[in-house]
Amino acid sequence: MFQPEEYIVYGANGVCRITEICRSPFSAEDTRMFYVMTPMSDPTNSVIYTPVENTAVPMRPLMSRDEIDALVLRIPSLPILEIVNEKQRKDVYKSALASVDPDLYVRLLKTVYQRRILAKEKRKRLPELDNDYETITRRSLYTELSLVLGIDHGEVEAYLTERIENASAV
Repeated sequence: MFQPEEYIVYGANGVCRITEICRSPFSAEDTRMFYVMTPMSDPTNSVIYTPVENTAVPMRPLMSRDEIDALVLRIPSLPILEIVNEKQRKDVYKSALASVDPDLYVRLLKTVYQRRILAKEKRKRLPELDNDYETITRRSLYTELSLVLGIDHGEVEAYLTERIENASAV
């Protein structure tokens, strides 16, 4: 069970801070306990209530520094997402984001990056779907990394680039 003031990754909402644990705010008859969470993507306007025993939406603790280091080492070898049919793209992206799996976050970002390069070569614009999911996924992953590593959100990209280059040089 998570505790108040703890940060977790909660489905497609990304990183959330648990502000409290309370009885159901919806019904006096409901005896379940609920996490009250604030998503870091919208800390001033949103509150999420979810049962402590929730199994419908994946949630996990933030990665440790060691887990982040291991993820960074895996980034070059992680494949892009396999999308057999363009009509499935949104579902594949949505599923990757909701999984709370950092490897899938990276794979989604690599997929969009590759699509951006191909679109530029063809002098076409990248579809908004790709831009939207890239933004949401990047925000979630980078928020988690910045909290765990104690660096500003804006420094995460440079941190990742430097770590990947240093790992490749070895």
